[in-house]
Amino acid sequence: MIVHPPRPASDGVSPISRHRVAVHGRWVDIWVTAVDRWSLSVAGSRLAERLAAEVLGVARSSLRVAPLAPSGRPVVVRAAAAGDCGISISHLRPRLADDPSGGRGLVAVAACRHAQVGIDLVVPAEVSAAALSRFLTTTETATAADARDAVRLWAAKEAAYKAAALDEAFRPRRIVVERVSASGFRWSVDGRYHAVHGAGIFVAEDGHVLAVAVADHIPSLSHGASPRP
Repeated sequence: MIVHPPRPASDGVSPISRHRVAVHGRWVDIWVTAVDRWSLSVAGSRLAERLAAEVLGVARSSLRVAPLAPSGRPVVVRAAAAGDCGISISHLRPRLADDPSGGRGLVAVAACRHAQVGIDLVVPAEVSAAALSRFLTTTETATAADARDAVRLWAAKEAAYKAAALDEAFRPRRIVVERVSASGFRWSVDGRYHAVHGAGIFVAEDGHVLAVAVADHIPSLSHGASPRP
């Protein structure tokens, strides 16, 4: 018989950096952690649960972060109902020896009360020009100040897609990002049933590009709503 040692009370997933930022009049809490022994998806869920519990002011044991079909985006679930807290997770496993994470996986989680939120964490050196050409329109590529600025647009689109919560296929060229300042942007996503728009900012995080987006009010679908043309 194999006897395993008791599991410690803590799950071992703790933030190595924390941010609290204002996005379009709403507070967003962001936690980032480095991952050695945990899988990135498990670490992301555990860190998201810790953050959601803190934001909502409830016990960690009272909620879970679970994927919502069909897209798999995470939602906070409390007592079998979605909690009033938007949650988003981004994780990456670095492939470059000189990556600022030091070879460890990274997980970033964002939470926002009363609003959908999206987050994306990117290593600029890992984004190829070919990939950018699939993400960005010709106009967006031309207006980007340099390669890193183009990656910021990439991250902004990913974050906006998550915040839009459309549960549709990711179509980056249908996501419009408008820069309003060096660190801020407005965005809109043309969904199948309705358009969603909101605001976002870029957050400094040890050489990575980190974008967070918050959605404005998302209209409810009336019974029998038809897709937009």
